[in-house]
Amino acid sequence: MEGLTDVVLGMKHIWGYCYTQLTDVEQEQNGLYNYDRSPKFKDAKRLRKIFSKEPGHTSVQ
Repeated sequence: MEGLTDVVLGMKHIWGYCYTQLTDVEQEQNGLYNYDRSPKFKDAKRLRKIFSKEPGHTSVQ
């Protein structure tokens, strides 16, 4: 998740993003939570740190 976010925010013409699939759905499994809304990730603080990054402030160049 962090690598993808860094690439998007490191692009010259990108000023933000919106992650829309918070939970898994019938055929898609890309959510941050399982279909039953149980968390996939144990470290919510790390996810918040990743999603709080601002454009131009990533380690990817």
